[in-house]
Amino acid sequence: MAGEHERAGGTGEASEVAAWRAAVAAWGGTGEPYLLAYALLRLAEAHLAGGGRPAAADPVRQAHAIAEQIGAAPIAAEAAALARRARLGLDRVPAPGQAPPQPAATASATTPSADELARFGLTEREREVLLLLAAGRSNPEIARALFISAKTASVHVSNILAKLGVSGRVEAAAVAHRLGIGQ
Repeated sequence: MAGEHERAGGTGEASEVAAWRAAVAAWGGTGEPYLLAYALLRLAEAHLAGGGRPAAADPVRQAHAIAEQIGAAPIAAEAAALARRARLGLDRVPAPGQAPPQPAATASATTPSADELARFGLTEREREVLLLLAAGRSNPEIARALFISAKTASVHVSNILAKLGVSGRVEAAAVAHRLGIGQ
């Protein structure tokens, strides 16, 4: 697939977007919803890599809707994570020719680590930053992963340190690991 070649080669966002658009067009008429959802997800990623957040909104929503419809949990989860990182909603546009997806029950609110984090009062975004911090990411790396500025990442890290009552990143990572977060 040309999109995968462009993605692996890093030849540039414009050519990657064009390759994934072609893949979406090709898979759209074949009756292969899994491959269409995959191509839509990669198209959204390519748009975001080039700073095209508005252009990524519809492809990520469609990828998520199709994946939910056919039970492709890995693609649905990846699309949901991408939408969350890019601050894009998933509830506006159903996939072409598909019924609107039914909301799925999420287990994240009931997992022990989520309950443990609740006592610290971390926001959803701070939880995402903590996961990346616990993985050893720097502020610029966190910023790139979450499509935010390095300064915003720094503010989130400072807020996390204050809420956890720790004095540094290593201690925050230790708290996350003790709670079983990010393992």
